[in-house]
Amino acid sequence: MTKVSVIAVFLALFVPLSAQFAKIPATPAELEFRLAQEALTVRGDAAAAISGGAEKSATVIARLKTHDSPSGLKIDKEADFAFAAID
Repeated sequence: MTKVSVIAVFLALFVPLSAQFAKIPATPAELEFRLAQEALTVRGDAAAAISGGAEKSATVIARLKTHDSPSGLKIDKEADFAFAAID
C-alpha cells in the first residue's frame, strides 16, 4: 500500500467514528427537529400498537401523558397531549 492509500483508509475509518463520539452541540433548529422526530416515532408506535391489537388505547394514552411533549410542538401541555392523542 502506498502512503496515500494508507492515509485514505485511515480517514475513511476515523472520520465517521470520531463524528459519532464528538460532542458537537446542536443548534436550536436541530434540537427542535429531533424532538419533533421523536414525538412522531412515539405516536407512530402508539398507533401501531393499538391498531395491531397489541395494546389497549388506555395504556397507550397513559404512556403518551408521560412524555414532556408527545406532539413535539411547543404549545400548552393539555393542547400538546390532545394534539398527540388525536393524531
